Amino acid sequence: RPEDGLPRPSQQQGDGLGRPSSERTNVSMPSRQETLDWLQTECGASPWAAEQTLRYVESQVTALGVVPTQRQIVFERFFDDSGGMQLVIHAPFGARINRAWGLAFRKRFCRSFDFELQASADDNGIVLSLGPQHSFPIDQMFRMLNRQNARALLVQALLAVPMFQIRWRWNATRALAILRQRGGKKVPPPLQRFHADDLLTAVFPAQTACQENVTGDIEVPDHPLVNQTVYDCLHEAMDIDGWLALLEELENGRTQIVGKDTYEPSPFSHEILNANVYAFLDDAPLEERRARAVATRRTTDREQWDDLARLDPAAIERIAREAWPVVRDADELHDCLLSHTAWPAADGPPWAGWFASLIDAGRATRLFVPGGPELWVAAERLSLVQAAYPEAKVEPRLALPESMRGPHESAAAAVELVRGQTACRGPMAAPEIAGLVGLRVELVLAALEALEGEGAVLRGRFTPGARETQWCDRRWLARIHRLTLTSAREKVQPVSPSDFWRFLLAHQHLLPSENLSSRFGLREIVGQLQGFEAPAGAWERDLLPGRLADYDPAWLDELSLGGEVAWGRLQPPRRWLEQRRSSGSLHRAVPIALASRANLEWLLPRDRGVGQALKPDVSASDGVRLESPTYSGNAQAVLEALTNRGALFMHDLASVTDLLPTQLEEALGELAALGLVTADGFAAIRAIVAPK
Repeated sequence: RPEDGLPRPSQQQGDGLGRPSSERTNVSMPSRQETLDWLQTECGASPWAAEQTLRYVESQVTALGVVPTQRQIVFERFFDDSGGMQLVIHAPFGARINRAWGLAFRKRFCRSFDFELQASADDNGIVLSLGPQHSFPIDQMFRMLNRQNARALLVQALLAVPMFQIRWRWNATRALAILRQRGGKKVPPPLQRFHADDLLTAVFPAQTACQENVTGDIEVPDHPLVNQTVYDCLHEAMDIDGWLALLEELENGRTQIVGKDTYEPSPFSHEILNANVYAFLDDAPLEERRARAVATRRTTDREQWDDLARLDPAAIERIAREAWPVVRDADELHDCLLSHTAWPAADGPPWAGWFASLIDAGRATRLFVPGGPELWVAAERLSLVQAAYPEAKVEPRLALPESMRGPHESAAAAVELVRGQTACRGPMAAPEIAGLVGLRVELVLAALEALEGEGAVLRGRFTPGARETQWCDRRWLARIHRLTLTSAREKVQPVSPSDFWRFLLAHQHLLPSENLSSRFGLREIVGQLQGFEAPAGAWERDLLPGRLADYDPAWLDELSLGGEVAWGRLQPPRRWLEQRRSSGSLHRAVPIALASRANLEWLLPRDRGVGQALKPDVSASDGVRLESPTYSGNAQAVLEALTNRGALFMHDLASVTDLLPTQLEEALGELAALGLVTADGFAAIRAIVAPK
């Protein structure tokens, strides 16, 4: 939004199904760095948090091509693993507005489809779990609620959820209609609840009446406690004023709605689908929620997301082949004619011989539509098909028994004809179906809408590049979505253990062909292994020689003395952390790490508890606990000298601490084993682990 300080991005204008048109606003998008700087300045985010946030939004843009805002709401629908569908409404308006919107949607669905939906609402959106029988265009959701019916629906919806009972008990107690104490004794909470329910039955009997005897809306009585409870539900638990203002924005077009049919949930849907229990708008327990049947990706990398609204053409082609009926003899052809009501003769040349035998047996005939195609019809379906084509010519004529001559309506016959074609083909537009069965396009559209109301077909633009609205059988569309999702997942498959080991050997430069050389190769190896602690004696015996051809210890000395590489213990020993006791001197088994000195700031944990190690200029302000030493007196004297004077050579330390060389070496080894001190060269470690 302009008031956020960022240039307003160009918004895609859709046709209700999320398909962008060619009209776009020519507004320059902010660069990636500008966005990162804005996140850090405006939101106080760290560089890593800003980068993570931007990647999260970028993955959403890659998946859907649109980011939901308070001026652009996204309706996203997709199949789940149970065969049902999930509708996620991305509406970042807060839980109070979304709770009102979700409850009203539930009540509207209950009245339209006679089915109670599972739903949840949080700060970022709403989830409606649709059943297999819910088949409707997604843009129909946009018009289900308006300012005229919104308040009445919401009041009826809140009467059926626990928020009304809870606020009723609070108001009844606050109004002293329910006593909390009686006879100087506290009334137990269960009894207070019983009294509150009895009072509700007295003043609002319709609320506690048997639902089998309730017809129509529940009339809310004009009672002070009831009015206050309804007001609290509408204005405290929910924000009806903000919601009605949002509906007005939608009706006036100031806030846009974009519909998207996808084959799996987008990144922004993951958090909404996994809402906490307090976000549920129905009483279904967590283990029985349909939203748990949704499988989500474990990554939000932009490179691994593609357009989720685009179905795989190979999946569509495969389903079209699988939907085609299998005919291997005359009896199976007769079953095909019965299942699909009528069959276009143009699609039947391979079956001509079997169809001729059916005609000879009086089990099928041909029907010629005036100005249309020739249809093959089974004898049992002839009267139904003739109801759709009153002027069609039948050759040869069949003498049908009375049981096959039942009266049929032309509209019902058209529905069955269209149902038969959608059940055996992939996505098709209405003109294509009309050409197959020889009906007017208007009649085919009416039949398709009737099938949509039954939940048999879904509309959309499923084939890439389609310009007309297509229709597809719901079962086949669910399989197309499943195959598309499977195809997308197959692109990212785990490698075999042997391949992974080969990669690790090459990545770690352990293969002879991948070995590095010179001190420049050593610098790369240190950068790759920094932060990894290994026994002090293993570095120059196993780790470095295995990765560097003709390893020379002088290379490590050059990098160490030049200030590029440091060594030391990153984490103090467990004995120090648990018992605050020293674990002895430095030896070849003590774990140490090599690291680039420039990266020590983030490699060293902040809660080490023993001060900042690996820094020669360590001071008391760095957390060295001088007040309660848990190491030897000589080590304490050496640590105080380094703390007060900074980095010192061995002879300087000896003169400051008045320690013998052997005592000084033992003290330095003890401090190095704790991760408190380090040296500017690796020769100190080499002298300990390989004294010869």
